[in-house]
Amino acid sequence: MTTEGKILRNTLIDFSDRSPSDLVKYYDHVCLGEFTICRCAFEPNPGMILESPQLVVGVVQAGTPFQLTWREGHTDRVTTIDPGQVNISGPHSRLYVQWPNASPSINVIAIEQHLVSRILASVGINPSAHMSPIFGVQDKVLRQLAQAGQDEIAECGEHGRLFTEGLAIAIVTHVYRSYAGVAFPKVKKGGLTPRDTRRVLTYIEEHLKTDIGLEDLAKSVGLSAHYFTEAFKKTIGMPPYRYLLYRRVQRAKELLSRDNLTPKMVAEEVGFSSQSQFTVNFRKVVGTTPARFRREAE
Repeated sequence: MTTEGKILRNTLIDFSDRSPSDLVKYYDHVCLGEFTICRCAFEPNPGMILESPQLVVGVVQAGTPFQLTWREGHTDRVTTIDPGQVNISGPHSRLYVQWPNASPSINVIAIEQHLVSRILASVGINPSAHMSPIFGVQDKVLRQLAQAGQDEIAECGEHGRLFTEGLAIAIVTHVYRSYAGVAFPKVKKGGLTPRDTRRVLTYIEEHLKTDIGLEDLAKSVGLSAHYFTEAFKKTIGMPPYRYLLYRRVQRAKELLSRDNLTPKMVAEEVGFSSQSQFTVNFRKVVGTTPARFRREAE
Protein backbone atom coordinates (compact mmCIF):
# COMPACT_ATOMS: atom_id res chain seq x y z
CA MET A 1 0.00 0.00 0.00
CA THR A 2 1.29 3.46 -0.85
CA THR A 3 0.41 7.06 -0.11
CA GLU A 4 1.83 10.00 -2.03
CA GLY A 5 4.15 7.59 -3.81
CA LYS A 6 5.72 6.24 -0.62
CA ILE A 7 5.76 2.62 0.53
CA LEU A 8 4.04 2.39 3.88
CA ARG A 9 5.62 0.54 6.75
CA ASN A 10 3.57 -2.22 8.37
CA THR A 11 4.05 -2.62 12.12
CA LEU A 12 2.55 -5.25 14.41
CA ILE A 13 2.30 -4.18 18.06
CA ASP A 14 1.78 -7.15 20.35
CA PHE A 15 1.16 -5.56 23.75
CA SER A 16 1.63 -8.89 25.54
CA ASP A 17 5.29 -8.84 24.43
CA ARG A 18 7.45 -6.30 26.22
CA SER A 19 10.36 -6.67 23.77
CA PRO A 20 12.03 -3.41 22.69
CA SER A 21 10.21 -1.56 19.92
CA ASP A 22 11.02 1.43 17.73
CA LEU A 23 7.53 2.82 18.31
CA VAL A 24 6.55 1.91 21.89
CA LYS A 25 8.39 2.36 25.18
CA TYR A 26 6.96 0.58 28.23
CA TYR A 27 7.14 1.99 31.74
CA ASP A 28 4.94 -0.53 33.54
CA HIS A 29 3.81 -3.85 32.09
CA VAL A 30 1.83 -6.73 33.58
CA CYS A 31 0.73 -9.65 31.41
CA LEU A 32 -1.81 -11.94 33.08
CA GLY A 33 -2.59 -14.72 30.64
CA GLU A 34 -4.81 -13.25 27.92
CA PHE A 35 -4.99 -9.85 29.59
CA THR A 36 -2.24 -7.21 29.46
CA ILE A 37 -2.07 -3.89 31.32
CA CYS A 38 0.69 -1.41 30.54
CA ARG A 39 1.71 2.21 30.72
CA CYS A 40 3.66 3.27 27.66
CA ALA A 41 4.87 6.16 25.52
CA PHE A 42 4.69 6.22 21.73
CA GLU A 43 7.40 7.76 19.58
CA PRO A 44 6.39 10.26 16.85
CA ASN A 45 4.89 8.39 13.90
CA PRO A 46 5.26 9.96 10.41
CA GLY A 47 2.79 7.43 9.00
CA MET A 48 2.49 3.64 8.97
CA ILE A 49 0.00 0.78 8.97
CA LEU A 50 -0.49 -0.49 12.52
CA GLU A 51 -2.05 -3.73 13.70
CA SER A 52 -2.40 -5.44 17.08
CA PRO A 53 -3.56 -9.02 17.72
CA GLN A 54 -5.52 -7.76 20.75
CA LEU A 55 -8.55 -5.62 21.44
CA VAL A 56 -6.77 -2.44 22.56
CA VAL A 57 -8.22 0.26 24.79
CA GLY A 58 -5.86 3.18 25.35
CA VAL A 59 -6.48 6.13 27.66
CA VAL A 60 -4.38 9.17 26.78
CA GLN A 61 -2.58 10.63 29.78
CA ALA A 62 -1.79 14.22 30.76
CA GLY A 63 0.08 16.24 28.17
CA THR A 64 -0.41 18.50 25.17
CA PRO A 65 -3.29 17.70 22.77
CA PHE A 66 -2.03 16.28 19.47
CA GLN A 67 -3.37 15.62 16.00
CA LEU A 68 -3.88 12.06 14.82
CA THR A 69 -4.56 11.24 11.18
CA TRP A 70 -6.00 7.94 10.05
CA ARG A 71 -7.29 6.56 6.79
CA GLU A 72 -10.79 5.14 6.48
CA GLY A 73 -11.28 3.77 2.96
CA HIS A 74 -9.66 6.35 0.70
CA THR A 75 -10.36 9.31 2.99
CA ASP A 76 -7.92 10.77 5.51
CA ARG A 77 -9.51 11.87 8.75
CA VAL A 78 -7.90 14.13 11.36
CA THR A 79 -8.78 14.15 15.04
CA THR A 80 -7.36 16.24 17.87
CA ILE A 81 -6.66 13.90 20.78
CA ASP A 82 -6.95 15.45 24.24
CA PRO A 83 -5.73 14.03 27.57
CA GLY A 84 -8.32 11.70 29.08
CA GLN A 85 -9.75 10.63 25.75
CA VAL A 86 -9.88 6.98 24.72
CA ASN A 87 -8.70 5.21 21.56
CA ILE A 88 -10.06 1.75 20.70
CA SER A 89 -9.08 -0.81 18.06
CA GLY A 90 -10.39 -4.33 17.53
CA PRO A 91 -8.21 -7.45 17.25
CA HIS A 92 -6.18 -7.46 14.03
CA SER A 93 -7.54 -4.13 12.80
CA ARG A 94 -5.07 -2.86 10.18
CA LEU A 95 -5.15 0.90 9.83
CA TYR A 96 -2.97 3.66 8.44
CA VAL A 97 -2.29 6.22 11.18
CA GLN A 98 0.15 9.05 11.86
CA TRP A 99 0.99 11.48 14.67
CA PRO A 100 4.25 13.06 13.45
CA ASN A 101 4.63 15.76 16.11
CA ALA A 102 3.74 14.03 19.37
CA SER A 103 5.00 11.42 21.85
CA PRO A 104 1.78 10.55 23.68
CA SER A 105 1.75 8.67 26.97
CA ILE A 106 -1.07 6.11 27.04
CA ASN A 107 -2.41 3.61 29.55
CA VAL A 108 -3.28 0.49 27.58
CA ILE A 109 -5.41 -2.55 28.30
CA ALA A 110 -5.02 -5.26 25.65
CA ILE A 111 -7.26 -8.34 25.57
CA GLU A 112 -6.41 -11.34 23.41
CA GLN A 113 -8.78 -12.21 20.57
CA HIS A 114 -9.58 -15.66 22.01
CA LEU A 115 -10.75 -14.11 25.28
CA VAL A 116 -12.77 -11.44 23.45
CA SER A 117 -14.49 -14.17 21.40
CA ARG A 118 -15.28 -16.25 24.50
CA ILE A 119 -16.79 -13.25 26.28
CA LEU A 120 -18.94 -12.31 23.28
CA ALA A 121 -20.13 -15.90 22.86
CA SER A 122 -20.99 -16.13 26.56
CA VAL A 123 -23.49 -13.26 26.22
CA GLY A 124 -25.02 -14.54 22.98
CA ILE A 125 -23.05 -12.37 20.53
CA ASN A 126 -21.28 -13.56 17.37
CA PRO A 127 -17.69 -14.16 18.59
CA SER A 128 -16.43 -12.78 15.26
CA ALA A 129 -18.26 -9.44 15.66
CA HIS A 130 -16.21 -6.64 14.06
CA MET A 131 -14.93 -3.68 16.04
CA SER A 132 -13.81 -0.75 13.86
CA PRO A 133 -11.09 1.55 15.26
CA ILE A 134 -12.33 4.68 17.01
CA PHE A 135 -10.26 7.60 18.28
CA GLY A 136 -10.66 10.43 20.77
CA VAL A 137 -13.87 9.40 22.55
CA GLN A 138 -14.90 10.66 25.97
CA ASP A 139 -15.82 7.57 27.98
CA LYS A 140 -15.96 7.77 31.75
CA VAL A 141 -16.61 4.04 32.11
CA LEU A 142 -13.50 3.03 30.15
CA ARG A 143 -11.39 5.57 32.05
CA GLN A 144 -12.53 4.04 35.33
CA LEU A 145 -11.88 0.50 34.10
CA ALA A 146 -8.43 1.50 32.84
CA GLN A 147 -7.68 3.05 36.24
CA ALA A 148 -8.67 -0.24 37.86
CA GLY A 149 -6.13 -1.87 35.57
CA GLN A 150 -3.44 0.60 36.65
CA ASP A 151 -4.26 -0.16 40.27
CA GLU A 152 -3.69 -3.82 39.44
CA ILE A 153 -0.23 -2.91 38.13
CA ALA A 154 0.48 -1.27 41.49
CA GLU A 155 -0.54 -4.52 43.17
CA CYS A 156 1.69 -6.51 40.79
CA GLY A 157 -1.27 -8.47 39.52
CA GLU A 158 -2.05 -9.81 42.97
CA HIS A 159 -5.81 -10.03 42.44
CA GLY A 160 -5.20 -12.68 39.80
CA ARG A 161 -7.56 -14.30 37.33
CA LEU A 162 -10.76 -13.50 39.19
CA PHE A 163 -10.09 -9.77 38.93
CA THR A 164 -8.70 -9.66 35.40
CA GLU A 165 -11.42 -11.89 33.92
CA GLY A 166 -14.06 -9.66 35.50
CA LEU A 167 -12.34 -6.55 34.19
CA ALA A 168 -12.06 -8.08 30.72
CA ILE A 169 -15.78 -8.90 30.67
CA ALA A 170 -16.67 -5.34 31.71
CA ILE A 171 -14.43 -3.81 29.02
CA VAL A 172 -15.44 -6.12 26.16
CA THR A 173 -19.18 -5.85 26.81
CA HIS A 174 -19.01 -2.06 27.19
CA VAL A 175 -16.88 -1.55 24.06
CA TYR A 176 -18.94 -3.78 21.76
CA ARG A 177 -22.25 -2.52 23.13
CA SER A 178 -21.26 1.16 22.83
CA TYR A 179 -19.09 1.30 19.71
CA ALA A 180 -19.53 -1.82 17.56
CA GLY A 181 -23.26 -1.49 16.94
CA VAL A 182 -23.88 -4.88 18.50
CA ALA A 183 -27.32 -5.52 20.01
CA PHE A 184 -26.85 -7.40 23.26
CA PRO A 185 -29.64 -9.75 24.33
CA LYS A 186 -31.45 -8.79 27.49
CA VAL A 187 -30.18 -10.60 30.54
CA LYS A 188 -32.50 -11.33 33.41
CA LYS A 189 -31.58 -9.44 36.53
CA GLY A 190 -31.49 -11.04 39.92
CA GLY A 191 -29.20 -12.66 42.42
CA LEU A 192 -28.09 -16.22 42.96
CA THR A 193 -30.51 -18.76 44.34
CA PRO A 194 -29.83 -19.88 47.93
CA ARG A 195 -28.61 -23.24 46.60
CA ASP A 196 -26.23 -21.64 44.09
CA THR A 197 -25.00 -19.21 46.75
CA ARG A 198 -24.06 -22.07 49.06
CA ARG A 199 -22.42 -23.93 46.21
CA VAL A 200 -20.24 -21.06 45.02
CA LEU A 201 -19.22 -19.95 48.52
CA THR A 202 -18.23 -23.53 49.31
CA TYR A 203 -16.21 -23.65 46.09
CA ILE A 204 -14.35 -20.49 47.13
CA GLU A 205 -13.58 -21.86 50.60
CA GLU A 206 -12.21 -25.07 49.10
CA HIS A 207 -9.99 -23.20 46.62
CA LEU A 208 -8.60 -20.28 48.65
CA LYS A 209 -5.05 -21.43 47.91
CA THR A 210 -5.54 -21.52 44.14
CA ASP A 211 -5.74 -18.81 41.48
CA ILE A 212 -9.52 -19.03 41.04
CA GLY A 213 -10.93 -17.87 37.73
CA LEU A 214 -14.27 -16.20 37.12
CA GLU A 215 -15.23 -18.89 34.63
CA ASP A 216 -14.49 -21.52 37.28
CA LEU A 217 -16.94 -19.93 39.70
CA ALA A 218 -19.58 -19.39 37.03
CA LYS A 219 -19.36 -23.01 35.87
CA SER A 220 -19.79 -24.23 39.44
CA VAL A 221 -23.39 -22.94 39.31
CA GLY A 222 -24.00 -23.34 35.58
CA LEU A 223 -24.02 -19.65 34.63
CA SER A 224 -22.15 -17.50 32.11
CA ALA A 225 -19.32 -15.47 33.61
CA HIS A 226 -21.04 -12.23 32.60
CA TYR A 227 -24.32 -13.01 34.32
CA PHE A 228 -22.62 -14.67 37.29
CA THR A 229 -20.66 -11.51 38.14
CA GLU A 230 -23.81 -9.41 38.35
CA ALA A 231 -25.75 -12.08 40.25
CA PHE A 232 -22.93 -12.63 42.75
CA LYS A 233 -22.57 -8.91 43.45
CA LYS A 234 -26.33 -8.53 43.91
CA THR A 235 -26.42 -11.46 46.35
CA ILE A 236 -23.20 -10.98 48.32
CA GLY A 237 -22.86 -7.19 48.05
CA MET A 238 -19.39 -7.12 46.50
CA PRO A 239 -17.64 -8.39 43.34
CA PRO A 240 -16.27 -11.96 43.40
CA TYR A 241 -12.61 -10.85 43.47
CA ARG A 242 -13.22 -8.62 46.48
CA TYR A 243 -15.04 -11.36 48.35
CA LEU A 244 -12.16 -13.76 47.62
CA LEU A 245 -9.69 -11.25 49.06
CA TYR A 246 -11.89 -10.81 52.13
CA ARG A 247 -12.09 -14.57 52.75
CA ARG A 248 -8.36 -15.04 52.26
CA VAL A 249 -7.65 -12.38 54.85
CA GLN A 250 -10.22 -13.79 57.28
CA ARG A 251 -8.65 -17.24 56.95
CA ALA A 252 -5.22 -15.68 57.47
CA LYS A 253 -6.44 -14.10 60.71
CA GLU A 254 -7.54 -17.52 61.95
CA LEU A 255 -4.17 -19.05 61.13
CA LEU A 256 -2.23 -16.19 62.70
CA SER A 257 -4.30 -16.48 65.87
CA ARG A 258 -4.28 -20.26 66.30
CA ASP A 259 -1.32 -21.79 64.53
CA ASN A 260 2.40 -21.45 64.92
CA LEU A 261 2.95 -20.44 61.31
CA THR A 262 5.20 -17.68 60.00
CA PRO A 263 3.55 -14.87 57.98
CA LYS A 264 5.22 -16.31 54.87
CA MET A 265 3.68 -19.72 55.51
CA VAL A 266 0.29 -18.13 56.15
CA ALA A 267 0.55 -16.17 52.89
CA GLU A 268 1.13 -19.40 50.96
CA GLU A 269 -1.65 -21.21 52.80
CA VAL A 270 -4.30 -18.64 51.82
CA GLY A 271 -3.21 -18.13 48.21
CA PHE A 272 -1.01 -15.01 48.14
CA SER A 273 1.98 -15.20 45.81
CA SER A 274 4.38 -13.47 48.22
CA GLN A 275 4.64 -12.31 51.80
CA SER A 276 4.87 -8.67 50.72
CA GLN A 277 1.60 -8.85 48.80
CA PHE A 278 -0.01 -10.68 51.71
CA THR A 279 1.06 -7.85 54.01
CA VAL A 280 -0.27 -5.14 51.67
CA ASN A 281 -3.68 -6.77 51.27
CA PHE A 282 -3.95 -7.80 54.93
CA ARG A 283 -3.37 -4.20 55.97
CA LYS A 284 -6.02 -2.99 53.49
CA VAL A 285 -8.67 -5.21 55.06
CA VAL A 286 -7.64 -5.33 58.72
CA GLY A 287 -5.86 -1.99 59.16
CA THR A 288 -2.64 -3.46 60.52
CA THR A 289 0.16 -5.80 59.47
CA PRO A 290 0.03 -9.60 59.98
CA ALA A 291 2.95 -9.43 62.44
CA ARG A 292 1.27 -6.76 64.58
CA PHE A 293 -2.05 -8.58 64.41
CA ARG A 294 -0.37 -11.74 65.74
CA ARG A 295 1.32 -9.89 68.59
CA GLU A 296 -1.93 -8.24 69.63
CA ALA A 297 -3.80 -11.55 69.43
CA GLU A 298 -1.38 -13.35 71.78
